[in-house]
Amino acid sequence: MKREIVRTVETALAVGVLLVVWVISTEVPVEYPSWPEVAGVPANPELLVPGALAVVVLVSALRTSASIVSGGIAAIKSARALWTAGIGLLAALTLFLSVVSLYTLYADTGGCVFFGGLLTLSAGIPLALLVLGRQLFDGVAGWYRRRHVASE
Repeated sequence: MKREIVRTVETALAVGVLLVVWVISTEVPVEYPSWPEVAGVPANPELLVPGALAVVVLVSALRTSASIVSGGIAAIKSARALWTAGIGLLAALTLFLSVVSLYTLYADTGGCVFFGGLLTLSAGIPLALLVLGRQLFDGVAGWYRRRHVASE
């Protein structure tokens, strides 16, 4: 049950990342101020949504890795372990870029161009696509297993 909840949250955040990219790329008019704040703290969706996705994916990857390690060498060599490691590394990169970008945004160095959102989304888009691809793959594999079990 917990795994299903985590997968649902991952999927929702992945769709959220793609929606943020869609809003930015279609130049939908944004009301002033263009950088929303919550209690005086900048809450930039370009940084927070990919960062939240990265945190959820990283925690899920770490939990999965712990169960893979307890499964022995055969489990470590599996394709699932490689998939988990790859997606975990991309999540770590996305989280790093999000945190560094948030720090830069808070530091308010003034007089410079802020590329933090672009960098964070550059890592967040592939992460979101991988999460959605994994969800699609798991769904098709589950359907295929149910179909073959029912036919036997």
